Amino acid sequence: MKKLLLFALVVPLMLAFAGCQTDISKDVSNCFSDTELTIQATMELPLTETKTTCDDALNVYWTPDDAISLFYGLEGENGGSKFTSTITEPSLRSAFTGTIGAVTGVGDVPAEDLMFWGLYPYDATSSFDGQSVMVTMLSQQTGMADSFAPGMAPTLGRAPGLLLSFKNIYTGLYVTVTEAGYQSVTLRTRGGEQIAGRAKVGWVDGAPKVLDFVSGQTTNEVTLTAPTSAGFEPGKKYYILFYPVSMSTGFTVEIKSATKIGTFTNSNNLTLQRNKIYSVVNIDKDSRTSWTNVSNTESIQGGSNPDITW
Repeated sequence: MKKLLLFALVVPLMLAFAGCQTDISKDVSNCFSDTELTIQATMELPLTETKTTCDDALNVYWTPDDAISLFYGLEGENGGSKFTSTITEPSLRSAFTGTIGAVTGVGDVPAEDLMFWGLYPYDATSSFDGQSVMVTMLSQQTGMADSFAPGMAPTLGRAPGLLLSFKNIYTGLYVTVTEAGYQSVTLRTRGGEQIAGRAKVGWVDGAPKVLDFVSGQTTNEVTLTAPTSAGFEPGKKYYILFYPVSMSTGFTVEIKSATKIGTFTNSNNLTLQRNKIYSVVNIDKDSRTSWTNVSNTESIQGGSNPDITW
């Protein structure tokens, strides 16, 4: 019954848009400018472990008050048009309402060649050049037990009509610990490959893909900070999200408490793919984690736990 209701909602929207497309080939701005529209947004399922928050089954839900940047035409700036979710509780599907301002850069382009592009989360600094959207992957993130903090998981949708299927831009790594007190975790590529910051993300083979990084505005590391002063809760998963990457010499994961720093090292040639989540389980007991005391920089050795998944 719910599926039938959802379908009934989408059909009138699509029919209304079809009528609008006839007009916009003549004058796009008259069709959409200052007109409230409703976008139906869905989210792809994860390929492995992994839109805005996730649950134990690795479903990712839209949440109330989520907002997206919507672009239409051949260019856009200042975050595009802000569309806000209308749902009142977390859902796998959401309607977003908003108003499109002036549509620029269209010229004589046929309506059927134009696309809606949606970016989550809304970003007032984002822009659009007709082929890609400017995306920011945060290098400083806040942890949330067994989930993502709001605004941490950028996704992109693209479609000719008002039904957008958003797909994850990111890949990710989750870390678990066995003891309380750890305050931060930092993922760093050993070969300097860039994994966070500003990038142009396009649409290739039906999915988002980083086309280019913005010079001077990217980094090879991401730090996740514990949500409270008590540190990360033992046994819970804490996710670090970043751009998909191929790493020639692997990476390190550095975990810190007030008294010690542990560094887990993987020196393999690795490719971490979009829409997949990888893991380092019980990092504080892994034999490959070396330790340094904060007070006197004395190196100490970790325990024995080979539980790592790639």
